[in-house]
Amino acid sequence: MAEEPQLQSFRRGSTDRILQVEALYHPELRQHIVFWDDILEVFPSAISVVNGRIVISRARDDSFRFIEPRCIRHQPGKVLQVVFAEDLNLSYPTSSKPSTSTKATSVTAVTTERVVQSQNLTLQNIEQCHGREHNARHELRTFYLLPVHRYYRSSFQTPLCPHRSRRRKFVGRERGRSSSPQHGQRSARHRPIRLAQSRLQKHSFDTQP
Repeated sequence: MAEEPQLQSFRRGSTDRILQVEALYHPELRQHIVFWDDILEVFPSAISVVNGRIVISRARDDSFRFIEPRCIRHQPGKVLQVVFAEDLNLSYPTSSKPSTSTKATSVTAVTTERVVQSQNLTLQNIEQCHGREHNARHELRTFYLLPVHRYYRSSFQTPLCPHRSRRRKFVGRERGRSSSPQHGQRSARHRPIRLAQSRLQKHSFDTQP
């Protein structure tokens, strides 16, 4: 007498239509299994099978290796539910795509604006640092070009400090006028030294008491 075949019941979602797939005996597992290819013959786009909230995993041997070809263990007397991609919200409807892209664009625009603002602040700080460095180099160069720098560095350093800003402004004006035809480049280049000498001659450089 032939053995009655074992059947596994499946259904899609909450529908009342139940389809059955034959379960075959596996000698290594010593129980019946349902091959995944047989399930795909009935439900071509199936991705998994669940029993209530429990996902039915692939069958494994005693060493926890997957049985090939892919299969699941037979669940006698139970109706398993076949899960598809749209049931897990893996495929989004077309109407939701524009809203998602709009949100992503707005976030990107705000982030880009903040990055540009931070870059502008950084460039402004760099320009200010370069300006202070240029002024310091100009004062140092003028100081060491003076022929009477020994008096400037010793006894007359403090009285001449208030005149530094005035000398720097005056030299800037003279430097701006040097581009005119009546002023040559040579005279404009040596004018700061003569100007500093004339200012220092107003003071007494006599070191004797």
